[in-house]
Parts: sequence; structure tokens; C-alpha cells
Amino acid sequence: MGFYLRKSVRVGLLKFNFSKSGVGVSTGIKGLRVGFGPRGNYVHASAAGFQYRTTLTPKAHRKQNTPVDRGGPNGMTSGNMTEIDSDMSLLFKSSSEDELVSEITQKVRKISFWKWFGCACIGLGFYSHPFFLIAACLFTPVVFLWDENRKSVVLFYDFDPLPKEKFENTISGFTAPLSAKKIWHMEASGIVKDWKRHAGAGREFRRKTTKISLKPPRLLKVNIPIPSIQVGKQTLCFLPNKLLIISPNQAATVPYSQLNIEIALSRFIESEGVPSDAEVIDHTWQYVNKKGGPDKRFKNNRKYPICAYDAIGFTSPSGLNELIQISKRGQFEKFKAQIEELSRQAA
Repeated sequence: MGFYLRKSVRVGLLKFNFSKSGVGVSTGIKGLRVGFGPRGNYVHASAAGFQYRTTLTPKAHRKQNTPVDRGGPNGMTSGNMTEIDSDMSLLFKSSSEDELVSEITQKVRKISFWKWFGCACIGLGFYSHPFFLIAACLFTPVVFLWDENRKSVVLFYDFDPLPKEKFENTISGFTAPLSAKKIWHMEASGIVKDWKRHAGAGREFRRKTTKISLKPPRLLKVNIPIPSIQVGKQTLCFLPNKLLIISPNQAATVPYSQLNIEIALSRFIESEGVPSDAEVIDHTWQYVNKKGGPDKRFKNNRKYPICAYDAIGFTSPSGLNELIQISKRGQFEKFKAQIEELSRQAA
């Protein structure tokens, strides 16, 4: 005796439809029906030999409900990558009257002679007389120290008790992110159109590992620790009264009252190895199907972890635009709060 499964069952005004995709239900009157099911919701109407059908919701939904990002060192986005970078010319223009900016800009634009001196002496030593090789060893360090001195800017801070305590709290807040295993500077981003071949990511980033420290660039000689973040060619230096940005050929400042620091969750598809202090919150595949699972059409379909990172953005109306990513979450909140306190103090 054979068994079979009916394709549809009517219960009152409702009609239940069975398929391999699941169970759907529809209802309506002659000439108009509304259906709900695993393949989407629809409206079907017919009259005088004409038929109309429209889908109310997409046929499938991606697995991730919140945006997912991934790294793209080779620019694998379908569109162009947009640089995430500060407008140094605008920043310099807005702070050109700052004496510190003028002095640093003047110093960084000075030519360093020690490399030229050393290379010239070595070349003359090989092609002229060995004496120049001895001169290169003896005098190149002297020329280097001379260059360092004439290209240096000295900052000496003498605090009153209360401002000193507040800046010491700022330095204390900066020690937490120093312990993070990985920090990246996000250089550019782009929209991923073919997300099925990009591990389900909505955006792709070009990033490079960077460093943060309590030491400013070498040209600054300061009597206190200065929280500093390397962002590409620029360095962000958090002075007691303002943010200083130093680039290879100029400098700029941003008052703390104009500095915006935003901290957001970044769900990042990690393909370069998960840092030991990172939190893995999900997984995906290099090639995903419509439901977010692995696309079985591709062989060697790699499984990628999705990590929860913090993305920290530094912006200002005057042109500052920098973005970093840190492997351990919750490390920049205290520092952000202390910078906001310095802003209120300056006001």
C-alpha cells in the first residue's frame, strides 16, 4: 500500500501549501489571494483574463542582520575604494596662526644632511681615499645630532595641581589601549556589491597595522608623556590643551572643543589571523549562499571568523578624518571621557 503527501490542504478560508522549502499559507476570495511562505509574501489578482502578481518581501534574507566588514588589501570591491584621510591643507589653514604649528612646520621642512654626508664620505672612500671612510664613521653621528637639534621643537609644561591631575587621568586612560594585541589604521573603504563572493561583507577596508604610544614623534622634546597614534603619514599627539597633527611636511592643531571621538562596534570578517584578545562572535564562509551558509558550488570554501572589534573615529569640522580599529573592545572609553573633560576645562 503506497503513501503520498497532499500538496495543499484547505482549512476554512486558509489554504496550506506544502513544498520542499517549507509550509506556506494563502487566503482570499475569487480573483484575489494573499500568500505567506518560505519563498516570500505575495499578492495575486486576476480579472477578465488578466493576471497580476507581486512579491511583498525578498525571497531570501542574508544571515547577518547588522553590517559586516572585511579587509581588502587588494581592492576586491566592486566599486572604487574611498580614502579615509584628513585634509591637511584645510587643517593647516585653520590653524596657521598657531605659533606651535608655524614652528613645527618650519622645522619638518628643513633638509636632513646626515644621510647625504654619510653617503658622500662612503662614496669618496671607495673611489678616492680611505680617509673618507674614517670620516664617515667619525663625523656622520655628529652631523646626525646636529640635524636632530636644529629640527627639534621643545615643549615644557608646568601645571597647576588641578590641570596636572586631569592630564594624568588622560594618560592613565590611554594605558588601556596600549595593551591591545592589534591596532589597525583604516586607510580606505568601499561598498561590496557582490557580497556572495566576499564572505557576505557589506563593506571592505584597506588597513595596516599601526602603533600607539606615550612618546611623541622624535622632533618633539617634551617633559611629559604624550599619547600618540600613528595614522598613516600623520601622527596624532594629544597635548594637554589641544590635538596636534604632525605630517612629513607640515603640522596642524585641533581644539578639543572641536574634536569628535566616536566608538562603534565593528563586526569584522578576519582573514589574517585572530588576535588573542579578540572576541569571535560568529563565522562565515569565503563564498556564501543566499541564506548565509557555505556556497557548495565552490571547492575549498574557507571558513572565516567574525570578530567584534572597536572602530574609533577622530573627526573635526576643520578637516580631521581618521579611523582606527582595535582588537580588544572597551579600551578607548575612558580615554574618550578624559578628552571630553579636557574640552570642558578649556571652555
